[in-house]
Amino acid sequence: MDSTAQTAATVQAPPATRSGRPPSSLRFDWLMLAVSFWPLAGALSDTYAHTNFPKLETFFTPWHALLYSGLVAVATCNFLVMRHNHAQGYPWRRAIAPGYELTNVGVAVLFVGGAIDLVWHTLFGIERDIEANASPSHLLIIAGILLILAGPMRSAFARRTPLRGAQQLPLVLSMSFVYVMLTLITEYAQPFVFRFVTGNFDFYTNPPTPVGPFLPQALGLTSFLFQSAIFMGLLLVITRRFPLFPGALTIFFTLDILALSGVQQDFSLLPAGIVAGILADILNLLLRPTSGTRFAVRSFAFLVPIAFYGSYYANMMLIGQPITWKIHLWLGSILLAGIVGWGLSYLVIPPSDQGADSADPA
Repeated sequence: MDSTAQTAATVQAPPATRSGRPPSSLRFDWLMLAVSFWPLAGALSDTYAHTNFPKLETFFTPWHALLYSGLVAVATCNFLVMRHNHAQGYPWRRAIAPGYELTNVGVAVLFVGGAIDLVWHTLFGIERDIEANASPSHLLIIAGILLILAGPMRSAFARRTPLRGAQQLPLVLSMSFVYVMLTLITEYAQPFVFRFVTGNFDFYTNPPTPVGPFLPQALGLTSFLFQSAIFMGLLLVITRRFPLFPGALTIFFTLDILALSGVQQDFSLLPAGIVAGILADILNLLLRPTSGTRFAVRSFAFLVPIAFYGSYYANMMLIGQPITWKIHLWLGSILLAGIVGWGLSYLVIPPSDQGADSADPA
């Protein structure tokens, strides 16, 4: 065989099989973050439709088109990237960067959930209000979207080199999008949506037994504690691993309240989200929960919910919303939210954790 034939054979030879997975990159994180926002936008618009259009009676809507076209966009992007990596020698089963394996699972779950949703609407009609949050087909769709949105966050955890400064933006936005989705599906227990503290809720016109103010107060207090568990559970996992840049938590809280405000068409409590984020950033800077000391983590977990709901009540008062709860209850609700965060910190650093500061007795 002459040299020309040998050269041609070398060029045409398939690439050697590579071990591991393709390396992660911030460029790919940004790409996946951008394309994963598409189905989130669809979910937000669909929630808006279910909330504001009571006569909605069909599966085939512009909002569903946005949601499921986002599914196609994510699936197409993943396939093209995997095909490129496969051509570089990675087997198909390992042709995606670390952290994005579950993104493909999310695409499959969202596809199956969409198919079931079409059948579900045909058989049982269109869900409204809280029914839309609890519908089994919608829960499948939500699970798929969450798996997709968390891709850049999982990628950050899979990296061996730490992320600093602006490199953390995909992580922070992914974390924020996940939080938006979690609060979107639990808006029935969200003080920024249902303002139980105003007392303007007539639960029963003709109750079989006297209800009094206890039921709305109980639901309102439960919503404070429930939402505190959601955002502090997420923040404790992230801040224990990453020393987030100043402004990260302002982005986190502001995007969430902005999304909820848009769905409800009421932006009067958006300042509370912004102020709460700024205060949380200050606490993160001062306490440095990433340091791993029990005092830092427990204090951060206790004080962030207090800052969040303190901002909430202050905003309510500034816009002239009447707080009918007595001081025992509204001030106690702030402290109880902090206690929920403090309790969650024991899941992050148990008392017996030898990795924490041994001189810290908390």
